[in-house]
Amino acid sequence: MILLRLLILLYTFGLVQGLVGDNLLPLNPFLGILEVGEKTADQPGPTIGKMEKRGYYTSLLDASAISATLRPDSYAMYQFPINTSSDTISNYQAIVFISGNICELPDGWNDTDSNGLSIYYTFNQTQWQNLDYKSMSSFDFYEGYAQELAHAQLTDADTNALTLYLTVVSESCADCLSDNTWTYEVGISQSNLVFQWHNESVASVVDTDSTSLIVWIDQGNASSSSSSSNNGSMTDLYNFFIYDPEDFVFVAGLARSWCAMKQGASIEYNSSSAVVSSVYRGGTWKQQFYFDSLTPNTTYTGYMLENFGDSNGGLVFEPFQFRTMESDECTLIYDLDFCSEVTYSVPTLPDMNNVSELAEYYDSNAKHFYTNFSYALQQIPCDTEMDARFSVVKTCDDCAASYKKWLCSITIPRCSTRNITGYQLYESGHSRLDKLNVESEIRPRSDYYEVLPCIDMCNAIVRDCPGDFSFRCPQGNDSIALSYYWETGGEYPSCNTVGVSSSSS
Repeated sequence: MILLRLLILLYTFGLVQGLVGDNLLPLNPFLGILEVGEKTADQPGPTIGKMEKRGYYTSLLDASAISATLRPDSYAMYQFPINTSSDTISNYQAIVFISGNICELPDGWNDTDSNGLSIYYTFNQTQWQNLDYKSMSSFDFYEGYAQELAHAQLTDADTNALTLYLTVVSESCADCLSDNTWTYEVGISQSNLVFQWHNESVASVVDTDSTSLIVWIDQGNASSSSSSSNNGSMTDLYNFFIYDPEDFVFVAGLARSWCAMKQGASIEYNSSSAVVSSVYRGGTWKQQFYFDSLTPNTTYTGYMLENFGDSNGGLVFEPFQFRTMESDECTLIYDLDFCSEVTYSVPTLPDMNNVSELAEYYDSNAKHFYTNFSYALQQIPCDTEMDARFSVVKTCDDCAASYKKWLCSITIPRCSTRNITGYQLYESGHSRLDKLNVESEIRPRSDYYEVLPCIDMCNAIVRDCPGDFSFRCPQGNDSIALSYYWETGGEYPSCNTVGVSSSSS
């Protein structure tokens, strides 16, 4: 007894942490598991049964997570002493964030509408110890994820001590074997959810070819002259997990689970296994991810996970799907020097299997055509008095930017292997430059479908450039469809706008 009092005294002053024993409650001020048990067969629902002491999880900090397994018809009990002096407590009310993931379902679990796990919680120790579920609050796991905010109104008696009590309860499983278990994680914090799920995908599929993919993540508005190094700090925040149809079965029913995503992916990409960069596209900084080594003509499901700076938790975004092209008639190029906003697949050229060489060839070709326009634009009085300028709204810079986008889309055709309404078929050795009577060495090695430029890009140069150039665009759908197309929505982009991701993956 004297030893026990001494240890408690030492703990009180921070000299001992993580005390564990068969007859002692956890002394750490964070999350600890108290006991696990099996429900008795003669009582319905989750009830007190045979207890199985399993030791304590100790010395876990606020915002940490524990991992555990649970057999069918069983429960695990936890407690979380609340820091009543925390900045998150105001107006005598304590808020605790509870979140959890199911990493793996039992092999025999066949219920597609339920994950079979629930969390009961209370601030009343007696309810918790007696497993008085009717008096406790509860929430269920769905798609491998669960979250809840536990509120407690503080009284004067609670200002020094308040504890949140939890019980994780599993359902019965008729088709499970005795050793089949749920593997799950639970995280508790007084500041935020340890695990999170967002019902939107922030990853935009830009384009694919037969073996590679480019994805953008919008980083917000910024000037293109801003330093990209600051925007690049986001690189290590994200992991991508790509599932092919066969491996996606592994996470069926667990689409919102942080740990399930990390365990079962066909391919994992992060800052060291993908080509990652910060790019300025469409007026905003974007994080760009280039993935390769994919399989042609395959539909993949992609998950983006955001790390919270450690291994304890993070955010799962709504998944996105994409399909690789059937064959290598098209090659995905990006980060061009002149046509910097070109990020899409182009017709593959003979004797140019190297992506960098192919990109450089297309880019230099576009730059060559831009030279004459640049000389002509220099003859326009752009910097003269306002009354003498060609427009009080638009500038020569606006004209140059619009013309450059249009020219890049015309001289660098966007390629697809899909026969979709609005796409134009070109046989091997031919391209749209043939129609323009332009001498060019661009002779694609295979038949391909071109995603025609969007008519809006043509209208933009008419709007933004001086009338001296006499730019004109086709009118009427039949005339437009000969060289351009328009946005119609759908699974794939109906026309090509430089610097914009696909309207759908």
